[in-house]
Amino acid sequence: MSESRLSSTPLQHLNGSRPIYLWGASQAGMGMLYALRRQGVDITGFIDKRKALQGGAIYDQPVYSPEEVLYGPRRASRPFIINTTFQHKNEISAVCEAAGLLPGEDYLYYEELSPFDYQVVVCGICNLRCISCPMGNMPAKEPAGMMSAATYARVLDKILQENPYLGIIQLYNWGEPLLNPELPEIIRLTNERQVLCAVSSNLSLTRDFEEVIRARPGCFRISLSGWGETYAITHTKGNWSLVLKNMRRLSELRARHCPEMPVEVTYHLYRHNQNDAMKIGLLCAELGFVFRPHMAALLPLDNVVTYINGGQLTPAAEQTLEILLLPIDQAVKMAAGERHLACNFEHAINIDWDLTVKHCGLYYSRADNQAADSYLETSLAEIIARRRTSRLCRTCRGKGLHRFCRLYTSETPELEEQTHTIREAAS
Repeated sequence: MSESRLSSTPLQHLNGSRPIYLWGASQAGMGMLYALRRQGVDITGFIDKRKALQGGAIYDQPVYSPEEVLYGPRRASRPFIINTTFQHKNEISAVCEAAGLLPGEDYLYYEELSPFDYQVVVCGICNLRCISCPMGNMPAKEPAGMMSAATYARVLDKILQENPYLGIIQLYNWGEPLLNPELPEIIRLTNERQVLCAVSSNLSLTRDFEEVIRARPGCFRISLSGWGETYAITHTKGNWSLVLKNMRRLSELRARHCPEMPVEVTYHLYRHNQNDAMKIGLLCAELGFVFRPHMAALLPLDNVVTYINGGQLTPAAEQTLEILLLPIDQAVKMAAGERHLACNFEHAINIDWDLTVKHCGLYYSRADNQAADSYLETSLAEIIARRRTSRLCRTCRGKGLHRFCRLYTSETPELEEQTHTIREAAS
């Protein structure tokens, strides 16, 4: 292990004597892999309960089941686990302790090394008008634009000063990053600083993105919600034929320029598109992409607050409510029952394209949702202090809405089994 930062972290007592596993082979886990490598620390592999990932590899690191590490032969080498899964933090801790592992001694949490994750929106413009997204369902639009590569470099350097164990930068929120012509340079700047760069796209655009892939993003996510005619119902104004063409193109470009780059397909499940999931899953298997289905939710949370308060939603938001698999009334009630639990997003710092900082990226309107006018001119301590006294956060927690999205994105046993079935069919 390298010196400097590690000497004051919970990893100091390992001294390379124990294998390190990252529990959670998603973006946060991949980001922690980058952060540890930057500090000269090697890991033995990932742990993930999803059968679709077990037996595979992420950045040349094998993915094991929890049972293999906690109860199999690997247990004899006294594994040390870093829990990188925020949404299942408590469940994973319980599994570790049931296996005899002690907090601090045998496992720790991601945030003990990297207290904050960062979302830097390099493009606030989108080509689609999805009915479950603020770009398609909010009555008023906030200012939109793009962040230059020069400004991004200054932002990233400040982030690394504040958070040396930064693992991942998400370059998206509500916009389409591929619309920013400086995205390849932004990716290169991120790679130069040895930080994982996460890009997400709807791929429903005619832009040539070879330079983006040539720049080698750390991971690439595609958002989908149907096949053929069902696609454009919720990915409104989208073109399925174009998406399919671009997915195949992405697979070719990845093989040519960065074969190690994981590509995830986030499939948003509604009442009308469940039958398309198998076709999307088989396509993912054909192209070498990871298939990740989860229930769609009405976003942003501004809409959910309006609904709870009896306000008028836009027609697009009302249309979304009609096709949700988990009805919003049920989700609101379940979330309220979890209001005492931690917020899964309090560790996230959302920096918009114009350097404004939001209290929470799950809300769209800037009213009551602005922690700083300029990230570059505001210390992290000031941003956190303002968030702690934020009326938005107080209201959100009071209604339990900080738990709302978790209800939709948690992988249910049915979804896990469906993913496993698709993988078996593909093989």
